[in-house]
Amino acid sequence: MNVGRGLVTAAIVVAATVGGAGIAQAAAAEPTISVTAGRLVLEPGARGYQGSLPVVVTYQGDQPDYANFTLVEPVPGAFTGLRPSEACTFNTPEEGPREIGCGVPGGDLRPGERRRFVIDFQVLTTPRDYAMSAPASSIEVALGSTPGVTAGATSATLFRSTSGSVRNPQPYVQDTKSDITVTAQDATLVRQGDGSYAGRVPVTVRYAGDAPHYELFADIALPEGVELQGLDPEEVCGITWCSVPGGRFMAGETRTFHVLVSAPATTPTGAAGSGAITITSNWSGNVEDVDPSDNTAPFALTIG
Repeated sequence: MNVGRGLVTAAIVVAATVGGAGIAQAAAAEPTISVTAGRLVLEPGARGYQGSLPVVVTYQGDQPDYANFTLVEPVPGAFTGLRPSEACTFNTPEEGPREIGCGVPGGDLRPGERRRFVIDFQVLTTPRDYAMSAPASSIEVALGSTPGVTAGATSATLFRSTSGSVRNPQPYVQDTKSDITVTAQDATLVRQGDGSYAGRVPVTVRYAGDAPHYELFADIALPEGVELQGLDPEEVCGITWCSVPGGRFMAGETRTFHVLVSAPATTPTGAAGSGAITITSNWSGNVEDVDPSDNTAPFALTIG
């Protein structure tokens, strides 16, 4: 446990006066803050590994005060949130783990309070039959109103094996490049009640590795006269792009969704041309892929 600046014992100052008694004055004690963190053990499950880091912050001071902390996550992309929840900001470098800044949950700390909270992690990689280790996570807490009053702690990070062991861990090595494969099927746009045409293009995405990512993006090129209407399941879209539904991918996960397209009632029936969909991974910008050639899939559209 690392402790910030030590508690300064109150000094008693006695002022001598002629013919009178001394006046005792107590100097205010400097506030202090300390932090302890337990061991982080990531447990194997149906969706990679999950684990929680218990943290205790202790505050001593004359008045209530708030505190913030900075976390360096043990594995890039592993941090998922706090319990109780609290707002956080993220610094995502091109390589290596993120630096995450959060307020200590629960508002102002009372003098003498020991505040407990939990940091949750998930690593979306295939569980192994042997234990693994990752770099220690580190946390630094800073008192809000008194610059320079800080405390830090580190926590060892272990991945439990599928057989339940944490002994003799091997280093966990995370992918740095994405490994995306996308396929798409042809589609026919069918006349609707208002005379326009609508269709659904089936798309399948496979994410083979465990490179960190916030989400996958779909850039969608359509022939002239055909417009993008969205995705099913629904997701955020722009004029020519959408986020891939379902959030982050587990290593080896395959996901299918539909691109919704339309054409006006005046569109001639028959072949409408070809479109294409390109899937990219976003982390600190687009992530380099091991084989970009299979990140794009063509499809043909028919009006009819």
